[in-house]
Amino acid sequence: MKTTISTVSLRLSYDEIAKEIHAASALRSYFSRIDEQLPPMLLSNHDKALAPVIADACALMALRLADNLADVTLDNEEYAEFVVMPRNISAASALRRALEHAVAAYALHLCFAGVDNTLAADGYRVESDAHIDGVKSSLLRISGTPRVTGW
Repeated sequence: MKTTISTVSLRLSYDEIAKEIHAASALRSYFSRIDEQLPPMLLSNHDKALAPVIADACALMALRLADNLADVTLDNEEYAEFVVMPRNISAASALRRALEHAVAAYALHLCFAGVDNTLAADGYRVESDAHIDGVKSSLLRISGTPRVTGW
């Protein structure tokens, strides 16, 4: 995390998000019916297929947080970087973690929607929405009114 006087940079590692996705997938597989299959891209040997899904989820989160971002970097193959504008940076680690979870849940939504598992896809979308709403409300409380800047 880099910080400046008025912003904090939250770097989301695609590898860390993939680990969270694999952990959630393993739990889902363990507790699911025997005949329920996971989407192939959620298997650990398909990480290259999962990377664009994670990048797409990061792009959507950037759009949803646009009012609270000073800048965003999405063109790196290893991470996405969100530069937020809080006055108080004490919550930066919690914000990064919540944002990673929102991205992971939305990536899971995209994966399950791709195999027509509507119930799972909708559940992960709702989970992602809840986390991104929490990030947005936290940023609003920390920084005051949202500001729109060009990026």
